[in-house]
Amino acid sequence: MTLALLFMLAIGENVREPPPQPPPSAPQLTKLPQLLEAPPADYPPERLARGETADVACTVDIDANGAVTGVIVEKPVAPDFDAAAVAAIRRFRFSPAELDGKPAPVRIRYVYHFVIEKKAAPQPQVESGIVKGEVVEAGNRRPVAGAEVTDDTGAQTATDAQGRYQLKCSAGERKLTFAAPGFEDRELVVKVAADETVEAHRIWLHRTAVGDLQATVPGEKPQDAPTRRTLTHDELINVPGSLNDPIRAIQNLPGLARAPFLSGALIVRGSAPADTGIYFDGHRIPLLYHFFGGPSVINEELLDRIDFYPGGYGASYGRNLVGAIDVGTRKGDAQALHGAAALGLYESVGFLEGPIDSKTQFAAAARRSDLDFWLTPLIRSRTSSNSDNGVTTILPIYWDYQSRVDHRFENGDELGLLFFGSDDRGEVAQSGGTRTLPVSFSLHDGFHRLIAEYKHSVSSELTLSLSPALGWTKISFDTSGVGAGGTTGSQSNTADLVDLTGELRSEARWRWRTWLELRAGTDIEFHRETYSADLNLAAQTRTLGVPILEEFKFSRVLPAQFWGEYLEAPMTLGRLQLTPGVRADQVHWRDHARWSIDPRIWARYALTDDQRLKAYTGLYHQPFSLEQNPQQIDPDLGNPDLGLEWAAQFGLGWEKRFSDVWDVSAEVFYNRRGSLIVPVDPVQVRPGVVYNPRFLNNGIGRAYGLELMVRREITAQLYGWLAYTLSKSELLNNPGDQWRAYQFDQTHIFILVAGYKPRPQWLFTTRFRVVSGNPFAPVDFATFDADSGSYVATRGEVGDAREPLFLQLDGQVQYTWTWDWWKLALYLDVQNITNHLNEEFHVYDYRYRDQGSIQGIPFLPTLGLKGSF
Repeated sequence: MTLALLFMLAIGENVREPPPQPPPSAPQLTKLPQLLEAPPADYPPERLARGETADVACTVDIDANGAVTGVIVEKPVAPDFDAAAVAAIRRFRFSPAELDGKPAPVRIRYVYHFVIEKKAAPQPQVESGIVKGEVVEAGNRRPVAGAEVTDDTGAQTATDAQGRYQLKCSAGERKLTFAAPGFEDRELVVKVAADETVEAHRIWLHRTAVGDLQATVPGEKPQDAPTRRTLTHDELINVPGSLNDPIRAIQNLPGLARAPFLSGALIVRGSAPADTGIYFDGHRIPLLYHFFGGPSVINEELLDRIDFYPGGYGASYGRNLVGAIDVGTRKGDAQALHGAAALGLYESVGFLEGPIDSKTQFAAAARRSDLDFWLTPLIRSRTSSNSDNGVTTILPIYWDYQSRVDHRFENGDELGLLFFGSDDRGEVAQSGGTRTLPVSFSLHDGFHRLIAEYKHSVSSELTLSLSPALGWTKISFDTSGVGAGGTTGSQSNTADLVDLTGELRSEARWRWRTWLELRAGTDIEFHRETYSADLNLAAQTRTLGVPILEEFKFSRVLPAQFWGEYLEAPMTLGRLQLTPGVRADQVHWRDHARWSIDPRIWARYALTDDQRLKAYTGLYHQPFSLEQNPQQIDPDLGNPDLGLEWAAQFGLGWEKRFSDVWDVSAEVFYNRRGSLIVPVDPVQVRPGVVYNPRFLNNGIGRAYGLELMVRREITAQLYGWLAYTLSKSELLNNPGDQWRAYQFDQTHIFILVAGYKPRPQWLFTTRFRVVSGNPFAPVDFATFDADSGSYVATRGEVGDAREPLFLQLDGQVQYTWTWDWWKLALYLDVQNITNHLNEEFHVYDYRYRDQGSIQGIPFLPTLGLKGSF
């Protein structure tokens, strides 16, 4: 059990099997629609007679053929002006816009100007020249497409998708005016010579309104599951209380229980964190968070989106009992070089992205903790005045990196390479003299991954993808001196694990009929795991006198193979979407093999255009965890005859979209889990014969509840969501036991997240949480044990008592300064604004008489500074 504890301390919890491939990243706008035909509006007669003018800003939907399909006035000016503008724009015709080089529907902002023309006397022919230049957004140098460029004679043009323009002007000194919706106007004076071209200076437009040109593809995204909750990059990085870590933001979605303190444990629908799969661009990672409540191992600048599947997902996801979380990285900017840097009390971060050539771009990020740089000198300064004074603390030291290169071939094929890794060390920092503890401690966890992905379109109906990956993971633990197990300064405990992995994922998607698609894929993993330990354990349980130590030493090599195949057949039958699927898995290790067949099916039915019902059911299997508990199948430490854990999931839900930005969803679920791996005590079969399998598939679990989410998507100023979960989760470890509550069973979870951006410079966000207290087993009474010299408690069951209600209000405010070349943001994040005393764990004194608790996070302000260009 000591070895199991060491492994659990040394590694993360949220590790499971990756999906076949990440969902596609957001399409890139490669060509703006160009206005080809613009029949004039009917000028309201009364307005014309009075000489009144107006500018009507509209949101315009354009289909793949360039036709206008919808017009919405953003800010009404006057009923007659608004109606005339809408009627005129509906008659416009554009050249098609292009997303990733292909015609596609888009949504643009268009301002219709009602002006009164002043007829001038005919002018003689004058000499002219050309002015060329570029218009970009201040602070990030991204091109401003569709900006109007006008000179003082009335000549006019607009910038293209790359922000470039070319204007024919009469010779002489000309004053150019640059204007775009949502930006402040700029002016530039140039000297134009006859029959010559002038290269003007780059123009920087400063944003005055939130939001810009949006490329939108009508219709639903391809569904991989009946329930998928997606958060965008802007939503993720602006959630208060997440310590600027996007991954933590998903803990505010329905179906996720609250983890204690700053823990990043993902507790989905009342199950253990190990039952939820964590995916990084389609491949699993052995560690999601750095040690001791640190940030996630993924830099926020490289994050594209996070998809959360609380349950009921299709056959392409395997070897998970409950949920799945898919974290996707984004491609680098294909237009210009950009970067960001941050220096703080806890860590330093750097990010860089840009084009390599016209078809290749890169993105790279790196981060390192700063605690060891300033905390070690601080410890030494505290002990310099007294040589007898000693200080001992554990320092978390971490770093991580991510880099990717993407290339698009002439035939449209795509190749991506992703290289990323993480390293964590927990080491003892000591200073002082005679009172310094004689202890040495070192905990190390590191991994590196190389992933390649190739996508090929055989035809418009058939696409293929292939994604191989190589990985290396090392986990080690080394301690000596005073500590658990009765070790002394001359003894030590060490454990070491190295896992070499190779993965191959492939998928084919064939649109066989207009109403039927076939998806088939393979999912293969090879592991060669080496683990060893050299432990010195106390050979007796007494606490008095010099401990008697017994050395326990071993070394193992564990090869394992995971094979998976799946087939899905999504069908669209009128208003009904039906996706049946089946997944087969085979697990091989040493002389053992296990297999499973998991049928799954989910359906969505459109009651109306904006209202749907959904339902799902399926079987899911999960093997032992090589990364977390390899000793479970070790012949000396565990039980090599263990089988697969299983779960049956059922769900029924309802969704409704009230507008383009408001939607609501509700879902009831029931999960039944069986054959859970649990530790068992030795059993005496007959006198002199003891059966000690150590682990058996005896556990049973059940969870059921209701999940509700009301969401307002990001718009010009306001976004946020309300999440409520009503659930019950129970466990039964062995036959004959009584059902008890899961340790993080939380009956009520209410979360409100809101963000408000009145101007581009200011951002205000808040989060409010109310959560039922965690269950615990209260002490009924305690007796004194003279042999051990301590009190022995007699406890009830987990769930017989609960901690008080958890209540917390968080807030964040951010201000951004924008210059032409770069931006600087200053933010203040405050957790637990009201300083509410939330109890995390119930504790007793040594006699189990006086009761108390360990409090959660107090009032905690965090100040940060970040620059980007």
